[in-house]
Amino acid sequence: MPLEFDLRRDVLLAFVTPIAQIRLSEADEINPQLAAAIREKAASDAGQVRSNVGGWHSEDDLLAWPGAAVETLRGAMCQAVDHMMGLVTQRQNVESRQTVKAWANICRTGNFHLPHSHATYHWSGVYYVDAGQPAPEHPQSGILEFQDPRGAVEMAGTPANPFGRTVPVTPQNGMMVIFPSWLLHWVRPYQGPGERISIAFNSRVDSLTRN
Repeated sequence: MPLEFDLRRDVLLAFVTPIAQIRLSEADEINPQLAAAIREKAASDAGQVRSNVGGWHSEDDLLAWPGAAVETLRGAMCQAVDHMMGLVTQRQNVESRQTVKAWANICRTGNFHLPHSHATYHWSGVYYVDAGQPAPEHPQSGILEFQDPRGAVEMAGTPANPFGRTVPVTPQNGMMVIFPSWLLHWVRPYQGPGERISIAFNSRVDSLTRN
């Protein structure tokens, strides 16, 4: 007698880690403005070194830069975090008061970001202003990659190895990726021509209300 098995009824998806990938409707309007502001800042500021190996990393004051594009992006970041909070708390119409910081990154050929997470924050993300050009001979060029956070998941491998694999995200212009700040992540070397421009951010949820 065959086993009756309904994936939706009989399976509990425990310890699920949400990673959102959102395309901003305003991307075509704000991206040229953001790219110009970031390139202008990079031309006069040496930047700093955090997780980046090569490239340019701004101070984390990007949301204080002038311009309507920055304000639009800030609003999208906060709304996205509210949606993620609604998801994980199983609520609707969630609004939060957040402390948000953001910074710009420019990656050129061979630049990458080391594995890292973001302590003291709840949600982190990256917005792709210009995802750069493809490098067909390097299919993993510039991808954002996440590590399975379950420490013992690879103790005993199984055929097809469904557990413990990394999760890759291929950057696209106008895409925002949001994930829990504790999730270990990195960026593989960008191998395309020209530059890849992104804006990363951290959000700490200070209070939460439901309408």
